[in-house]
Amino acid sequence: MPSGHSSFSVCFIIWSAYAYYMNLKKAWLPIFFLIAGIIVIISRVYLGYHTLLQVSMGSTVGLFLSTTYFYMIHYKTKLMKRSREIHLEEGISLVKESEIDNYHLLSNEEGHEMKKFL
Repeated sequence: MPSGHSSFSVCFIIWSAYAYYMNLKKAWLPIFFLIAGIIVIISRVYLGYHTLLQVSMGSTVGLFLSTTYFYMIHYKTKLMKRSREIHLEEGISLVKESEIDNYHLLSNEEGHEMKKFL
């Protein structure tokens, strides 16, 4: 059975590296989680709770899950940047189309029509 501690440690290491990559300016964060993660992974084997294979599998699971998660966040963020929508009030949005620089005022209420701004 894979080590859950190793999975979480690797997830935190990847998370801190991603946070640093996204310019959160906390340079100590990846270093701290890297050291803490390595200590946790080594302690699982040293204390005899897991074998080296279990720790390796747990680390692999953590690596796979965290990279998949952050890839999906990056992909979703890219999709959101294509259509910039600003919510002005409840039911009313201002949308910028990416292909052309037109703004549209949208409303969900009856009696309001879509207005086009240049």
